[in-house]
Amino acid sequence: MPDRPGTSLGDAVEVRVRDNGTGIAPEIRDKLFQPFVTTKPTGEGTGLGLSIAYDIVTQQHSGTIEVDSQLGEFTEFKSAYRVPKKQQPQGRRYGFQRPDRGRRARRG
Repeated sequence: MPDRPGTSLGDAVEVRVRDNGTGIAPEIRDKLFQPFVTTKPTGEGTGLGLSIAYDIVTQQHSGTIEVDSQLGEFTEFKSAYRVPKKQQPQGRRYGFQRPDRGRRARRG
């Protein structure tokens, strides 16, 4: 899925969440999606949140999730998902039925 401004995502949707906080240090960022990685003190977090999110996005939805961060500037999470094309059912080209379909003409 394209990552450059002005390029098309095609049949995909992208979600970006960015803050203007303190950023994430490179040594943490490199293992951010691994299980049990936490910046909290011992006993105050399992370190499973982003690992589970990564598995859900990549394995269950065939998407991607990435993080970009600059210390003292920002952190941005970007996730992209393919959107499946809907197939039109046979005999219903425009998604509606003709008004006379299923009705019998009355003879009078």
